[in-house]
Amino acid sequence: MTRQGWAVVFTAYIIGLLSTGILRFELKTLSFPLWLSLALGWMVLGMILGFIIPKFWGKSPPWRVWMVAGLTAAVGVFYLYVRIPQPTTQDISQFVPQLPEEVIVTGTILNSPSLNRQQRIRFILQVQQVADNAEIGGKLYVTIPSDQGKNLVSRQRVQLIGNLYLPQPQKNPGGFDFREYLHNEGVFAGFYGQLAAQPTEKPLGGWVLRQRVLEAHQRGLGSPAGELVSGMVMGRRVVNLPYTLQDQFIQAGLAHTLAASGFHVSLLLGVVMGITQRLRTRQRVGVGVGVLLVYLSLTGLQPSVLRASLMGVAALLALLVERRVRPLGLLLVIATGLLLVNPLWVASLSFQMSFGVTFGLVVTVPAMMKRLDWLPPTIAGLLAIPWAASLWTLPLLWLNFNVLATYSIAVNALLMPLVSLVSLGGMVSGMVGVVWVWGGSLIARLFYYPTQFVIQMVSLMVQLPGSALAVGSLHLVQVLSLYGLFLLVWRVSSYGWVLGGVAVVLAIAPILYNNATLTQITVLATAGRPIVIVQDQGKVTLINAGDGDTANYTVIPFLASQAINRLALAIALTGENARQTGWTEISDNFAIPTLLHTARSPEAAFKTPKIGEVQPFPVNQTATLGELQVTSLGGNGGGLQLQLQGKTWGVVTGEGWEFPQTGDVLVFAGETLPKGEMKMKIAIAVSPTLSPETQQTLTQHNIQTYITGQHGAIQWTPDGGFRTMLKESRR
Repeated sequence: MTRQGWAVVFTAYIIGLLSTGILRFELKTLSFPLWLSLALGWMVLGMILGFIIPKFWGKSPPWRVWMVAGLTAAVGVFYLYVRIPQPTTQDISQFVPQLPEEVIVTGTILNSPSLNRQQRIRFILQVQQVADNAEIGGKLYVTIPSDQGKNLVSRQRVQLIGNLYLPQPQKNPGGFDFREYLHNEGVFAGFYGQLAAQPTEKPLGGWVLRQRVLEAHQRGLGSPAGELVSGMVMGRRVVNLPYTLQDQFIQAGLAHTLAASGFHVSLLLGVVMGITQRLRTRQRVGVGVGVLLVYLSLTGLQPSVLRASLMGVAALLALLVERRVRPLGLLLVIATGLLLVNPLWVASLSFQMSFGVTFGLVVTVPAMMKRLDWLPPTIAGLLAIPWAASLWTLPLLWLNFNVLATYSIAVNALLMPLVSLVSLGGMVSGMVGVVWVWGGSLIARLFYYPTQFVIQMVSLMVQLPGSALAVGSLHLVQVLSLYGLFLLVWRVSSYGWVLGGVAVVLAIAPILYNNATLTQITVLATAGRPIVIVQDQGKVTLINAGDGDTANYTVIPFLASQAINRLALAIALTGENARQTGWTEISDNFAIPTLLHTARSPEAAFKTPKIGEVQPFPVNQTATLGELQVTSLGGNGGGLQLQLQGKTWGVVTGEGWEFPQTGDVLVFAGETLPKGEMKMKIAIAVSPTLSPETQQTLTQHNIQTYITGQHGAIQWTPDGGFRTMLKESRR
């Protein structure tokens, strides 16, 4: 088979893996007829292409290659099917309901322990024994107090005491599906507890080198600059970089600088080749390969680092045999090889970003440099590289985060030279620190001011108006169509502006149309006070924000997934001593011209500089926004009546409130029902469960009841009625 034929077959394998996501197949879904239909579809398509393409493309591979490609795509579908992690009969998740509330678990740590946002140490544990039962196995997602876990390392044996739990599914639109993430890692249960005994032995491993690098950077630069430089060198997965700093770099469009990738490997190999240029070729290659192996031990086997390291090794071998490397062909071979080792990596964002950026740089930067030939080469490169990287990562970032960094291209062009300098200094000081920590810290100290300048500039950029733009959610079909248009621009550059316009329309038009025509009420699955979002043809009203965590992990992701950047109206229903701290986070991300509140004291008036006008919302006052009418009904916890599209909703946050005679839907906290005659048709309880008394009352009055703890978020539209996030039957 020719080189072109192999390229077609390898590409078909990757596309076959990706196609499982096009049809919205979740990796946990094992509906065999659907997978079989998809595989057969690829085989039939291969036959059709083998019949058609050779007739219209003179340089096409023969028909047999296209048939093999279709078969290869089908094999990719089945290979992914058999590699999807599933719990065995002895997996610890199968025993969670039978085990006591508090249990002792013994096992081995599989990854580098790190801090989560709640400042607890997290890691994956390979279970070896539960209580006295050595037959139970599987993996656990473990969190323990930070003071107990700061000295833990990978491959260390530990004994824990605490509580087992089964991860909950995603309950709100736009939120992070933590259970699905764990399932893709082969983890089906969690553990919340502490160390039963402090481990005494530490196995040798890459953690020894990482610790010396971290120590050198922290001695020389302090905190958090030391952690930042270590993160630039080894990636944030193995460094406890403060989340505030991480979020700022992500929001500024510099997340790639904190992920060990081809950027870092290129810098590293460039330094090595420069230092060893007087050595023989064989010696230079040996040193280069050795340095890459050390770097892999520092970062762990992350897909992006594996890809970059394999590309680096291939380049070194080409230098040895004095042959030119074809970057695109090499990239395709490496991608196929890695996906043969682990096909689940096809759904990994780091894997997708790594290969997307590399492909984009190879095919786009040369063309951009030609267009910018009127500039000095250095400046042209500073512009072309971030532009190309941003272009080829934009659809993936849009698909996964629903938010784009508005100034990312400008930030990359401005700061990448300095970031490269700091990263290079971090690598040199880190390598010295592995041998001599004090010497490494002295070198790191030379980069103190450049590092501080980067931190300050990033902090300044994310505070600029509109630094983050909520753009809504894309379907995977749109993403693949965008990349198809990018490839057409690459091959047919004369129609670049036309195809670029088509890409913009393809991405933005559906979202703009949906926002302009959508009428929808969403009750989020939260703890405590109900949070309700009313969308009425572009006008958005948010009722309650919750605490900081609820705002960050539930409200903001939902609003971003709906491409909402401005709240036409915000309403805070409060009781005594019930200030909702989430308004600070909400106002940092979305424009709020007006906030109405039912607070009784000026201290709880939610005065935030980023909120336009803050007003009290007295009893019986009505606010009108388009077709929506909102009336304050008072009560201890605050009550509202909403009227939209002929339906009347009551939203209650506490006791002492009576449901109006004309009400259709009641949204309440799920603890106790409001007073008065029960005339509503639908009740939505924002709580994990209902008390037996409340459930009995609702049943007696034949009221359809939704419970967010069981059904997830509840959404209503005039045409579609009520639908739930989780596929549970209503009570």
